[in-house]
Amino acid sequence: MYDHASDIQISLEYMDGSSLKGRHISSDPFITNVARQVLARLAYLHRQCIVHHDIKPSNLLINSAH
Repeated sequence: MYDHASDIQISLEYMDGSSLKGRHISSDPFITNVARQVLARLAYLHRQCIVHHDIKPSNLLINSAH
């Protein structure tokens, strides 16, 4: 995270893959795993008093191995 003047910028590592939006997923175990991971991360953010405000499939990145 960088604080430059009045802007806050976040730098993320490159992820080889795509977002969850538009992916045809027919595997219940995969969906369950994604949901568990998202909820665990949201719980962590909540404990840190951080609110994301924009959780949606296009903001959930899945690496190319899946």
